[in-house]
Amino acid sequence: MSISLEIKVLIVEDDLMIQRILTEFLKKIKGYTLVGVASDYVSAKHFIESTAIDFVLLDIYLPGGLGIDLLKWIRQQERAIDALLITADNRSETLEKAMRFGAVDYLIKPFRFSRFQEALKRYLIKKAQIHNKIMMDQENIDQLMRLNQNLTYEESTNQTFESIMVFLQKNGNQSYTSSEIAKSLGISRITARRYLEEMENDGIVILELAYGGVGRPKNLYRFLGGRNEN
Repeated sequence: MSISLEIKVLIVEDDLMIQRILTEFLKKIKGYTLVGVASDYVSAKHFIESTAIDFVLLDIYLPGGLGIDLLKWIRQQERAIDALLITADNRSETLEKAMRFGAVDYLIKPFRFSRFQEALKRYLIKKAQIHNKIMMDQENIDQLMRLNQNLTYEESTNQTFESIMVFLQKNGNQSYTSSEIAKSLGISRITARRYLEEMENDGIVILELAYGGVGRPKNLYRFLGGRNEN
């Protein structure tokens, strides 16, 4: 299926490091264009009122207000804007509110690029299918609804990824080898290295080479945002 839509995106997030990660992630996904970044509730609301956007990457806890309230306001204004919530809030009542106000998906920090990408690709496919059809029959609708059921993740895999993310984020100014991280978390060096390479490809961590005399340099990994990057 040909997808010709271009989704205009606003990032609403007060954490500068998360802003940078989301910006880099968006660059890797066709069909989406970043048109703005807001760091608080009021500026996000003003941006939505003054600029044509289609989609919001929305944090919940913002200076000046809650992302859930911003999503509620968008619905009350009957604006044709959808939202993907990205937050550390994993409470069921928050998820319920997000669903009630029409969030297309809900990602809990820290999240993987593959999960982020899947959410945005699924949304783009839905928008394209609806956009390209004037009338929808039941078969079309059933196909769209089934798109929500194609994600399966092993809990242990997510926990390992998140453990490495949390470790690096807490020690953001330090660089570590895969062996050091593996020892700290009680996992194998091969497992740690596999996840670190994935994070480096996704722009979550920075790979640094440490030369210490004879032999191959050591690969050191540091969380993006741990220091000021030029």
